[in-house]
Amino acid sequence: MAGDEAAHAVDNPLAIDVAVEGATRVTL
Repeated sequence: MAGDEAAHAVDNPLAIDVAVEGATRVTL
């Protein structure tokens, strides 16, 4: 799933912040 998020992040810069926050919450 991380790969797909990264791919979308390329098209949507804002998605990067969402992915980072999501990954951080999952990690915590």
